[in-house]
Amino acid sequence: MDPKNRSHIARTLIATGNKDFVETLLEQADLQVDGSDYLACAIYFGQKDIVKLLLKKGVSSVNPPVSVNEVPSYPEYQENYRKSPFLIQAACQGNQEIFQILLQNGRDIKDAGHICLSRRRRNSVISNVVAAASYHGHFNLLKFILQRPEAREFVNIPCMEQVDVKS
Repeated sequence: MDPKNRSHIARTLIATGNKDFVETLLEQADLQVDGSDYLACAIYFGQKDIVKLLLKKGVSSVNPPVSVNEVPSYPEYQENYRKSPFLIQAACQGNQEIFQILLQNGRDIKDAGHICLSRRRRNSVISNVVAAASYHGHFNLLKFILQRPEAREFVNIPCMEQVDVKS
């Protein structure tokens, strides 16, 4: 099997959450080369078990890929991807379980990175996990983030408490 095709198949299986097949393919994969691409894919598609598997196999959660390869049937994945810390990627997807897994594996809640493209100029908007969860409407994740003591370092909580928010 051609290594490029194997990688292509692995991303497809990651997207669908087929852990058993992914585990088999990872035995032959070069995780130094493709690991961060696979991790970004698992985060995007909300595959927490595969995120855990990749981290267990030694994939670094430090360096996200500059670009990602295509996943068949999901062209928006490659089109919308911009390099950003994995924790920011999880916040943009609103997956609290993956967010917690990444925190437990040493990611810093104070990371900043791409959260969206500006509507006017199509520039990359850079911010933190609070803005990522807020912008993408992930209220439960935002609440989880704001309850963490380390979030108080970069969010003005007294100012926020003065705002009358209706649920």
